[in-house]
Amino acid sequence: MSYRTILLHADMAHHAAARYALGCRLAALFDAHLIGAAATGISRFAPVAVAAGIWPLTAEHMTQMSDSASKALENCAISATTHAVNSYESRLLSDDAASALLLQSSCADLLVLSQDDGNETLADRASALVPSLLLHGARPILVVPKVSRVPLDAKPCQHPLLAWDGSNHSARALLDALPLLKLAHKVTLLVLNAGQHAGQHSQQAGADMALFLARHGVPVELISDSTELPVAEAILGQARALGNDLLVMGGYGHTRWSEAVLGGVTSTILDTMDLPVLVAH
Repeated sequence: MSYRTILLHADMAHHAAARYALGCRLAALFDAHLIGAAATGISRFAPVAVAAGIWPLTAEHMTQMSDSASKALENCAISATTHAVNSYESRLLSDDAASALLLQSSCADLLVLSQDDGNETLADRASALVPSLLLHGARPILVVPKVSRVPLDAKPCQHPLLAWDGSNHSARALLDALPLLKLAHKVTLLVLNAGQHAGQHSQQAGADMALFLARHGVPVELISDSTELPVAEAILGQARALGNDLLVMGGYGHTRWSEAVLGGVTSTILDTMDLPVLVAH
């Protein structure tokens, strides 16, 4: 199992360069085909709206949006060349980013995005990308933090932390992450408060998953711990203490409504992350 096609979101965000660097480094490591995809932010239904006289954007504004997306693709292509990616293509997509990437990601092994930044307004999107694509997409997402404590120019995925709670979402994420885990010198499988998920674990919480990973050649160490801290805070704290350079976790194990109203592990980690996170739903 390997990543053969990686979809890399291209835009003009201030932190886009870090996303390009990590996506390109992984494409080079796996000798994968890399697709740089930029969305104009102009809905694919625009021609119909223009014809009906109800489209709010001027032709000049739409040209500026297209030019911005094209510039993002140029920057992404430069990064691909810099990182010696063997197979690369650019795609300029006439749609909003969430809709365009959702369609394109169906034929990719991995989607690389940046952590959503509420302080930055970009023309290609109207809402946060990561939650939308995580909930509605079919592929794992590697989320690159706005500010990373992990040097993104270092060799990636040397000591990942796997957040394991026995759920289907966690199992999906760990399976999707296998190509990355096989790059690691060491992998830590973390089980927190196993007694709260008794029906989802075997007699020794995490033991079966540790054996599963070991049979795939993953050098895994199991840590089972109890904490009174919020789970997201405990996971990120453990990652800092161990010096992990990647977090792998399942996303939105509860209903989206309860996550939105009550908050949740996924939302908190995606808001406060300081290392790359691979997440699957």
